[in-house]
Amino acid sequence: MDLSDTKSEENVNIDTTTPFETLTPLPVPLCQSQCVIYKDEILICGGYYERNCYSYHTLKNQYKRICSYPSNVVLEGHCVVRVVSNNKDKNTITLLSFSGYPKHTLMMTYVSIWDDDESNVEEESKTKNKKHCNEWVTFIDDSDNKRPIHIAKDTENYEGARAVIGGSNKHLLFITYPPKNVDVFDLNTCRYIKHDILPMEENKVWYHGFVSTTQNTNEMLLFYNKTGLTIDYNENSNEFKFYAIPVCDEMVPLKRYANVCIGDVVVNFGGWSGYIGQNEAISNAVHMYSMKESKWIKLEHVYHFPYMIVLWC
Repeated sequence: MDLSDTKSEENVNIDTTTPFETLTPLPVPLCQSQCVIYKDEILICGGYYERNCYSYHTLKNQYKRICSYPSNVVLEGHCVVRVVSNNKDKNTITLLSFSGYPKHTLMMTYVSIWDDDESNVEEESKTKNKKHCNEWVTFIDDSDNKRPIHIAKDTENYEGARAVIGGSNKHLLFITYPPKNVDVFDLNTCRYIKHDILPMEENKVWYHGFVSTTQNTNEMLLFYNKTGLTIDYNENSNEFKFYAIPVCDEMVPLKRYANVCIGDVVVNFGGWSGYIGQNEAISNAVHMYSMKESKWIKLEHVYHFPYMIVLWC
């Protein structure tokens, strides 16, 4: 079913039914950024050769700079996820940034930079004075060894890798990376506990769609070119099972799109298929995959201008 937007430019300009709202522009141009949601904030962690990190407040519609990645880190195809830490401070969260090219593994203890309520000034000050708060530092083992942890195998290419958090205690990091690898990294023991090969026709998976479902912490969906997979992981047997699912024809040539899982639906925004002639082939479409019905729908509303989605939430 073709739901392409055929409105004229004049009609687009006066359209008031679009579900997309124009927000405050980004503080700097960003591409291949990684995002994490925290309360009313979207934490934007760097981008392609951009080391600055920002917080966007969804209610204030404003940005604030958090920090920068270390000067020796070059970001190209990196991942950032929110991990469950042993820190019991409810005012902080822990972020993990890793892989990409060149490889890095860093962590950040984040405290909101928006909390300017006078009644919380004293408590906020104590929290912000904690060591290494709101800055990227080396990921260190919590054991007595205090050794640096590297979430990347020396012989592998992690550019364009994707990862999600899962497991019964939110302690497992599932990583999919070129050429066709899927790994399980135990964040409690800081060790790889499983490796497998993705059953796909393509020679390489990278900058792909990879989300965990909301119903099952050990179930994930992967989309790349012609490959669509449901990935189930059994913690007891330490085994993967893979099931083929359909891929929307219009999404086959695309990568670097953003996707988010809401209930039993995955929504995919935009995408990029490279260069055709002198022009970039960038999509402004929004596609929705229903897990319950196992089918795709192209939404009627599109961006008024084509974009390569640059935020990964």
